[in-house]
Amino acid sequence: IKFVTPEQRHLGQDVQLLQKRSEVYAQAREKNPMRWSKNTRNWSRVTEVHLNPDKPISKELKSPEN
Repeated sequence: IKFVTPEQRHLGQDVQLLQKRSEVYAQAREKNPMRWSKNTRNWSRVTEVHLNPDKPISKELKSPEN
């Protein structure tokens, strides 16, 4: 999730890793701005993750009403 392993996330290491990556990308962009045509990647931490999110029930899957 955002290029960190599940173990890094569970151990709380993702915050520091993502912050460092954000700094590295900002420095690289400052050093060579022609390398980027848009903004750098969003390195903010994902707070909520769903491995199997609930899916809305489609009309086709509902049983017909009599």
